[in-house]
Amino acid sequence: MAPEVGNSQPYNFMADSYSFGLLLWQIIAMKTPFAKITMQVLEEIVYNGNHRPKIEENWSKNLSGLMQACWSRNWSDRPSFDDIVKKINNESMEGMDQNNLDLSRRSYHAMLYKLK
Repeated sequence: MAPEVGNSQPYNFMADSYSFGLLLWQIIAMKTPFAKITMQVLEEIVYNGNHRPKIEENWSKNLSGLMQACWSRNWSDRPSFDDIVKKINNESMEGMDQNNLDLSRRSYHAMLYKLK
């Protein structure tokens, strides 16, 4: 959870951006963040400090940057979910041939309509 939530302070939807950043890390790392620390240490180094999970060098720079932006201590510096969706879409489209993507979409829609 976001530091402001963990510290029982007022919070808004940007706390969800923080949580999303941790969930994204967990999916990519295939590990549980902060699994080996106690609640007291979590409060000290995460909620009241700036400790965050380790980002591996071989991970996508775009997704790594997104995670770090989501983990900002200041909630107003975190990306909105509109921004998160745009960044993930850009990441997933990087290096794809638009013509192949359009063909794939048409094939997918054709398959869906044949099943009805």
